[in-house]
Amino acid sequence: MNFFLFSRNAFGWLALFAFAAANADDLSHAQILLEGNQHQQAYEHLKSVETELIGEPSFDRLLAEAAAGIGAHGEATLALERLLQLAPAAVDMRVELAKNYAALGNHQQAKFQLDRAIRGTSNVGLLQQARTELAIVEEKLAKRRKRPVFDPSFASSIEVTQLPKDIQVQQSSNRATPTASLTAPIAQAQALLRNGQALAAYEALMKIEHEGAGDVEFDYLLGVAALDASKPDKATLALERVIAADPNFAGARIDMGRAFMALGDTTGAEAEFAAVLALNPPNAVRTRVEGFVAEMAQRSLVPKTKWSGFFGITIGRDTNVNNAPGNAEQFIAGFLGTVVLDPDSVETPSNFTLLTGRIQVGHRINNRIGIYAGLDLNLRRNFQNPQFDSSGGDLRVGSTYTLSDHEFEFSLGVGKTYLDPRASRSNSILGHPLYRNLVGGTVQWRFNINEQNQFQTIVQYNRLRYPNEVMSAFDSNQTLLGVNWFRSFGANNQVLAFFGVYGGRESDIQGNPSGEKDFHGARLGGQYGLTTNLAVFAAINLMAADYQRFQAIHQKIRDDKRYDLSLGMSYLLWEGWLLRPNVSLTRQTSNIALYEFDRKEFSVTMQRDWR
Repeated sequence: MNFFLFSRNAFGWLALFAFAAANADDLSHAQILLEGNQHQQAYEHLKSVETELIGEPSFDRLLAEAAAGIGAHGEATLALERLLQLAPAAVDMRVELAKNYAALGNHQQAKFQLDRAIRGTSNVGLLQQARTELAIVEEKLAKRRKRPVFDPSFASSIEVTQLPKDIQVQQSSNRATPTASLTAPIAQAQALLRNGQALAAYEALMKIEHEGAGDVEFDYLLGVAALDASKPDKATLALERVIAADPNFAGARIDMGRAFMALGDTTGAEAEFAAVLALNPPNAVRTRVEGFVAEMAQRSLVPKTKWSGFFGITIGRDTNVNNAPGNAEQFIAGFLGTVVLDPDSVETPSNFTLLTGRIQVGHRINNRIGIYAGLDLNLRRNFQNPQFDSSGGDLRVGSTYTLSDHEFEFSLGVGKTYLDPRASRSNSILGHPLYRNLVGGTVQWRFNINEQNQFQTIVQYNRLRYPNEVMSAFDSNQTLLGVNWFRSFGANNQVLAFFGVYGGRESDIQGNPSGEKDFHGARLGGQYGLTTNLAVFAAINLMAADYQRFQAIHQKIRDDKRYDLSLGMSYLLWEGWLLRPNVSLTRQTSNIALYEFDRKEFSVTMQRDWR
């Protein structure tokens, strides 16, 4: 929770993009095809990698363009809806979504999207485009015939044998007979579904999807098979085509609602179930649909708790484990001569191993509010110089509040650091006497400007106390304010850059020889995903610290500058396992030579993540 914990916030964001470069070549190829107006080829290429990339913003954007270009407007709407969940303020995507809804005949939904677009932008070009589209949609709505009260056809949630025979006859008369080439596969899939072989039915229908897509009975059967085979995302694609062809198809709407439920899209499910209930269905159907609505309401009351954490082991070489000057002989003005420092106060190299771990539990109270608690532990051993061994832990609790594109986070924490486990002082856990206590709090605000940009501010307060009588002179209260900007680039966001500035003050509680400290600095870094499982990163930190007390012994007021450079890579060995080589270089300069030092650390970390 001190300055170095602030640094971890930036790298935490880097971890989110550590392997976001998956299949960048595939997306680049699709982009080239689209630029050449080869929409069918781009669509087929994107579908071949859909399993791996669905939900990725760059993939969904390309898929929406390709699907719309070949008339697959149902699939385009789904891709655009996924994009809007990540960036609700993207008005241009909302206008494109409205066009696709209009092409599907769902003019009411198109009007809704255009109304939101007009309210959400001041861009003259987008406003004109949205208003033009809205005029066309409103004209279509004005000409629509009054819809029938209820069409119970293919209500999958109700067995056909439960419906009156006259309705069963009406169903068959209202539907077009499938083409001869589809009759046999449909019959086969129906038989498989009756025998509980949903996955086999789904796979059989997928083999002829290009031929059958657009046929209502085929699409509906494919949607049901996908849903029963635990593939709700695939089910929505087929059912969207059904609803586009027949908005009153109650069975398709019910199953679309079920698919949205399985995907966790409560809003989408509620809209589908409301559409069915608005058609004044028979009591049996109404009861079934109301049951789904009640189930969703119950689900919303169930706590959503998630555990996460990691464990890592690091081995490496540190050229200066104690951040000390390299020269044992130091000129001290107040002594009018040179003094020789104690060996432990001079630069000391050592090989080391570091064990780190974290466990965190998060609980989602509702869609906006979450709470969490976490514990971090670390244990470092310096093989050649065990007098500088250390261990420590941080316990924190916090809460997050999400409001549209804004997220607020509040946390409190306590931490303890243990040092110097010499035999004569082994009187605490793990053989380390207590070195420092920390109590503090943090407030953060994150603003997702759009899909590629995030702005973050952080305010942090820490109370640092040293139990040892000699070290208690360094007791302080630390305040920090930071501002950060994160920007992603390239296909699938394989490049991430960040820039931040910060400043703060450390107070003097017990007579620090250097007095109070004002500090300020800047951080710059980035990460590049080379392949699906390999990324490289770099970060630079510059900090200046100005102290307030004149030191008579040195005849100066202390003034420090610190430079940190970190280079490394992350390699995903297999799911959850990371290998991370790293090089860290630090140089601190000062107008008082006693506080100058250089440090180099070379390490390799093996880390196991749980999410």
